[in-house]
Amino acid sequence: MAAVDFDPFDNKPEENALNRRILEMSATLALSDFSELHIIHVWHAYGESSMRSGLAYQPKAYVDDYVDRTRVNHQHSLDTLLAGIVDKGAEEATDFLKPKVHLVKGFAKDMIPEMVKQQKIDLLMMGTVGRTGIPGFLMGNTAETVLNKIDCSVLAIKPEGFVTPVRLEE
Repeated sequence: MAAVDFDPFDNKPEENALNRRILEMSATLALSDFSELHIIHVWHAYGESSMRSGLAYQPKAYVDDYVDRTRVNHQHSLDTLLAGIVDKGAEEATDFLKPKVHLVKGFAKDMIPEMVKQQKIDLLMMGTVGRTGIPGFLMGNTAETVLNKIDCSVLAIKPEGFVTPVRLEE
């Protein structure tokens, strides 16, 4: 399973490059092992729960429309990412693999482990970007949380040019 992450409202070239790397490596491994390839992207609509109840309450039809537009934007971005891989010359591989694409609503830290168990995944490939806090220092907070919830092998992919903040003592 290849886990890709992006924000369709804030397109970052470094995220696109990391996602392409994840997909290319996943496809190569799946082909070499004659395995099934699953691709997952988890999304959520920011503020949905607040708009459904509480201080930011909005009518149900408004919130439903907002959530649907958010899903459509994520689907479009995922389709664009996958089309970019096919355009790069992996069309034959994609035709052979027939990847199963999962666009899942929720939070990655919860939904990726759930899909790994549900689909009986042997290997999860995901990007890791250490951002904040001690747990996320090396891996990234979401990757760290996912690792603690799954029982399969993980191949963590760092962004191109990543330099570890860890220094060896002399």
